[in-house]
Amino acid sequence: EGTYLQFGLGFVDPDVSGSVGAAQSGDMAPSYVVPSISFRSDMTERLSFALILDEHVGANTDYPAGTGYPAATTTADLDGRALTALLRYELPSNFSVYGGVRASHVEGSAFVNFIGPGYNLNVNGGTEYGYVLGAAYEIPEIALRVALTYNSQIVHTFTGTDGLTGGVAATNFQTTIPESWMLEAQSGIAEDTLLFGSIRYVDWSEFQICPTNFPGGGCLVSLSNDTVTYTAGLGRRFTDNWSGAVTVLREPQVGGNASNLNPTDGRTALGLAVTWENEQYEVTGGLQYSWLDDTGPLAATTGVFTDNTAVSAGLRVGIRF
Repeated sequence: EGTYLQFGLGFVDPDVSGSVGAAQSGDMAPSYVVPSISFRSDMTERLSFALILDEHVGANTDYPAGTGYPAATTTADLDGRALTALLRYELPSNFSVYGGVRASHVEGSAFVNFIGPGYNLNVNGGTEYGYVLGAAYEIPEIALRVALTYNSQIVHTFTGTDGLTGGVAATNFQTTIPESWMLEAQSGIAEDTLLFGSIRYVDWSEFQICPTNFPGGGCLVSLSNDTVTYTAGLGRRFTDNWSGAVTVLREPQVGGNASNLNPTDGRTALGLAVTWENEQYEVTGGLQYSWLDDTGPLAATTGVFTDNTAVSAGLRVGIRF
């Protein structure tokens, strides 16, 4: 409610490795940081707006050298930032609708050592636009809220260079950042106790990276299956200033096979969070531990990836004005 500014910072430390025969890949998933900043305020009694700056898509691959693994020294980096502007209008009978525009900027690079003498890619996608639409139903007296949000796909035209080592040339191709749906719900189930959850669907089968000069006219990345992620949690207020939550997450496998640039498929996670707040400030810290599902090879140069995990930590600071 009111005018609210929020800063977020997430840190993720994956531990992902595989093997081809006796050759071990080593940990090929570097840790990374995910920042965000959000602001919302009221325009009228029924109309409010929000601005959200975050990283909406990304990937980071870095195979250690000297391991004997076929993909050793292969690297890939995809970085996507988005600025979303939203308006929300409160209708009678506890309903509200919201929507807005999302501006997306994506850039990437890759070096794949097991394709010919080595394949190189370095591109910038510029800034493209999509939209967000949603509706919600709320009963504040029992902390009930159900919301459905749709994020449209965003088509990026990438320009830069790609090709085999010694034959890199200009490239121009399109990649679709896929559409997604998010259904969220929460309700008070007892005094100071909240049950919440969400279902998120992402149309990843629309995501392909097929550069102009890729050998054989193929694709560097081509995902064939969509994903659905389920989250459930229980929150509890202990005092006027302190509350906590526990969450569980499940993202089922969609194929069970993996490529060297995408060696995970499905995960299960357990999270804990603690919040301190007063009339002006709200500070939340959280930890999450993820068990990544095992995957098998798509090709002779792709490893079997088993017993992999990830640890995540997050800090969120909110200020009310």
